[in-house]
Amino acid sequence: MSDETRPIDTAETEAWPTVAALESYGIPTHLHAGLRAYLQRGIRPGSFLLAVLRNDLADAAVRAADNGTLVALAPLGRFLTNEIDPAAWGSASKVELWMLRFKPTPGRRDHAAEDGA
Repeated sequence: MSDETRPIDTAETEAWPTVAALESYGIPTHLHAGLRAYLQRGIRPGSFLLAVLRNDLADAAVRAADNGTLVALAPLGRFLTNEIDPAAWGSASKVELWMLRFKPTPGRRDHAAEDGA
């Protein structure tokens, strides 16, 4: 199984990206929860972040709720380019595959259950 399609072990992503990392790039606080939930658990973000992750900047600009969100495009671009696994962003298909990696797969054993947790 390739790295792009292998299921994600949520234990390896749970603490990252840290709030400090997001703040160091100047990403507005109101975007932290959605971005972290997407990266850590494959939860579909709001329409602005979804457009950014899909690399659809025109759509992101239209969906920005306010100027504070719109100014986040540059910091988000730097953060994604420098810090995020390329499999997690860059096109609609990559974003969909990333979210699918977190979905339970029939027959796949839960790591916590294996450890007796």
